[in-house]
Amino acid sequence: GNIQVHMVGIADRESTLSIASTDARILHGADGNKFEVPIRPITSFSGLNPSFMKIDIEGAEHEVSLTDFKPFKSLRSIYLELHEPFIRERGIDPRACLENFMRQGFEIRLNEPDGEIYDPKQRDQNIAHLYLSRTGAEQPVAPRRELVVKNKASKKVALLSTWNERCGIAHYSSFLKLALDPYLDITVVPLPRETLRDEKDRKKGDEYIATIAPALRDFDVVCVQLEPSLFGLTPAEIRRRLQTVLKNSKELIVTFHSIPPHEYRGLFKETARNLSVRALVRLARHALSVFTWRGMLDDIAGHTRKHKVSAIAHSKADAQILKRILPGVEVRDNPLSYMSESYIESMDEKVHTSNLPSVLPNLPSNVRFVGVFGFIGPQKGFDTAILALKHLPENYHLLMFSGVHEATLRVGDGVQPYLAQLIRLVEKHKLTKRVHFIGTVSDDDLLLAMKICDAAVMPYLNTGQSASGPANQAVELSRVCYFTRSLQFLEMEKYLPNTFQYFDIGNYIELAQKILLGPKGRDRMVGRLRIVDFPRLDRKHDINDTVQNYLDAAGVKAGHRGEIVQLPASVESARNA
Repeated sequence: GNIQVHMVGIADRESTLSIASTDARILHGADGNKFEVPIRPITSFSGLNPSFMKIDIEGAEHEVSLTDFKPFKSLRSIYLELHEPFIRERGIDPRACLENFMRQGFEIRLNEPDGEIYDPKQRDQNIAHLYLSRTGAEQPVAPRRELVVKNKASKKVALLSTWNERCGIAHYSSFLKLALDPYLDITVVPLPRETLRDEKDRKKGDEYIATIAPALRDFDVVCVQLEPSLFGLTPAEIRRRLQTVLKNSKELIVTFHSIPPHEYRGLFKETARNLSVRALVRLARHALSVFTWRGMLDDIAGHTRKHKVSAIAHSKADAQILKRILPGVEVRDNPLSYMSESYIESMDEKVHTSNLPSVLPNLPSNVRFVGVFGFIGPQKGFDTAILALKHLPENYHLLMFSGVHEATLRVGDGVQPYLAQLIRLVEKHKLTKRVHFIGTVSDDDLLLAMKICDAAVMPYLNTGQSASGPANQAVELSRVCYFTRSLQFLEMEKYLPNTFQYFDIGNYIELAQKILLGPKGRDRMVGRLRIVDFPRLDRKHDINDTVQNYLDAAGVKAGHRGEIVQLPASVESARNA
């Protein structure tokens, strides 16, 4: 019939559990009369393609909240019974479970689909029975009558971003939405890379944009997390699709994660030095790209003729450029900021459900870890960190929480050239026992990975990127950080002075010497992970600056700069003026 029974427990990963036949509270374990129950990740049932779930699992809600629900393509809603006492007994805040769901795009109401909206600020709400609506799923925006409204007085904001993908912007947007939720009625409009960057079927991306665009008219503000490559494969394609978004938008907030090439200077000089047919073809191609990018920027500035347009930059240098090339646009800037103080303080809770212990090498307790983070590519300079290991004592190991970016994978490709170069370097210097390729990990495990390292190293080249997500996260977590004296970190220092040490690009000897002379942390065990604690860094900027900039851009009054009123737990932190 329509009912199938699976005699398993549910969590975020596979395991087994002994339970007592007389105790339904499965997380207690068991004494005496007991039996083994297989535990399966809830994602193992994604093939059933459910549109609705009822979850009542006696205190294991925290584990399920850590699940990536992306495989459940048709899932629209969840009815959740939250067993607060059982969860608190494990030293976990039940509201952290709800924070996990909200980060994945779920709207939460009390008791029923039309119930009161869950508010992280209100500690007296009864959260035992909850109805979760998946507004952030990769589906076209629902018609206006179907949208969940938090507060009739709130401005309705469409957030265009990658979502629930292994992507730095998707990770940033999940934190951003959580911080802004108390003030704005935000609906996520996903920008799925597999659709918008499909090489085999380019029409698919155009059709997706054409589908979501009319619904944007129902929003007061459209907020675009702009990395141009998210919209397509060529400058012309990207501009065309962004034009469709603009034509259907009212007020606009554009966050520039990078500024596309928009200057002709230098193109002709390079060609003149090496004049050839190939150089002339390259010149024509680059000039056409610059012409298209300039047109896209003009489109954004032109939107000011009818509506308010704001731009947000992640460096002061980018802010100055945007003020010059976007006349009429209000430009604000803030560093990349992710975590509230409450989130940082709750990091230990994530250890108990972390997958890190299963991927870390089993090494003696005297081994010290140097960590590098992010996708593998020549601009990351990971070879510098490998070579530095030759000038560090034998008990220093390099953990590489890095992998090849999914967007670069192509049918028929072999080993990525830069990855092959790193492998050869490790073998040449006989470092296979001290360099550990961990691969990509979940967002939460990446943050925990930083906390187990004695040094967080960002050996980047001058990349052209405005900011580095992992670098900002390492500072937020008060890590001992060593960053290259590159353009993006020189800009980062303007916001966060005295929070990291420099070394020159490629100077692996300088890096090794600074690590040896650097501060030493205090070890403590949390579950099966060794956490290394350092004194808290004095940060001059935090998530509150980001919140304030977006509220100012949206025209929402919530106090004045440096004094955001009624901060919810998700953005609550002490500001350093």
